[in-house]
Amino acid sequence: MTATPPPDIWTFALALYRQPGFADACLTLQDEHGADVVMLIGLCWLARRDGGAPDASAIATLDAALAGWRDAAIVPLRTLRRALKPRLAGLPPAAGEARERIKEAELASERVAFDLFERAAGFGGAVVRAETPQIAARIAIERYLNDRCRANPADIRECVQCLAIAIQGLPKAPFP
Repeated sequence: MTATPPPDIWTFALALYRQPGFADACLTLQDEHGADVVMLIGLCWLARRDGGAPDASAIATLDAALAGWRDAAIVPLRTLRRALKPRLAGLPPAAGEARERIKEAELASERVAFDLFERAAGFGGAVVRAETPQIAARIAIERYLNDRCRANPADIRECVQCLAIAIQGLPKAPFP
């Protein structure tokens, strides 16, 4: 019997983001601790795909692979989309439509970032095996947050646990 191949990272990201509490935990880590949601989801994908957590050097390499695109495309689009939201009241419907197009462009730019992550993940790096994908995800996300975001472990514990647990809610690959 052949094993089912893991889903591509975009399919995985869409399925994971729909898990209860996952989006809120990601956005909290992004807004309060400077985390990159693509990195958070990507590390969960690696944990599920490889059964382990990349070491700190591999995580830094993955983050560096995304940095240019994140800074040039994702962050400016997100900033613009968020800035427009409270200003829509009293404006013509076209203003809301323009914001929706910005939101679509932001999502498309995140998809590019996932492709960059998946490509960078193909170059390997040391992986520390873990008992379960959930443990691997928790280890990888904590490494990432402790290094890049300098987050206090007590402040992020609940969000990290939510992200790791969300993997359990996914069906076996491939996802619908």
